Amino acid sequence: MIILIDTEDTPNPNALKFILNHPVISEGSKSIKSSDEVNGDKLAKALFGLNGVTTLFYMDNFITVSKDETVEWDSLEEEVRKSILEHFEPEVAKEISELDINDEIDSNIDAIEKILNERIRPALAMDGGGVEVVSLSPDMVLEVKYFGACGGCPYSTFNTLKAIEGILQRFFDARITVVAI
Repeated sequence: MIILIDTEDTPNPNALKFILNHPVISEGSKSIKSSDEVNGDKLAKALFGLNGVTTLFYMDNFITVSKDETVEWDSLEEEVRKSILEHFEPEVAKEISELDINDEIDSNIDAIEKILNERIRPALAMDGGGVEVVSLSPDMVLEVKYFGACGGCPYSTFNTLKAIEGILQRFFDARITVVAI
């Protein structure tokens, strides 16, 4: 596929929107505020390698590139286009999407584990059981597995599960659904 790029001015004179004929990110958005936040994103690494690039924002089929005031768009715009064309292929788009989703899921699992450790596991341990996070889907379905006394307990399949879901909805994300596997 040939990547076509159009540009659009933004209200910020130091930011320019580069619109592609191909999705940049499969869902949501991604803001990268410095080269320290690149985390394996090849396109971001290439763009931050250009003189003057200060921040990046990905969403749908566009990338907003911000620059510092010492650099003019006359020289930077063509360099950004060239970097996008050189580095933006369908495989790279897939990498960006998967990296973004995987990073977000890992971060969310860490937050969930913290809540489980503070609010749920101590109570389950008092009854001789526990709960383990198996997976979290991008659409916020958390799969858990009970073990110990909770593993065969009829209360864990409904009451405890709903309590865990309620706590996570309150302290983590109202969209989360918890299922036992």
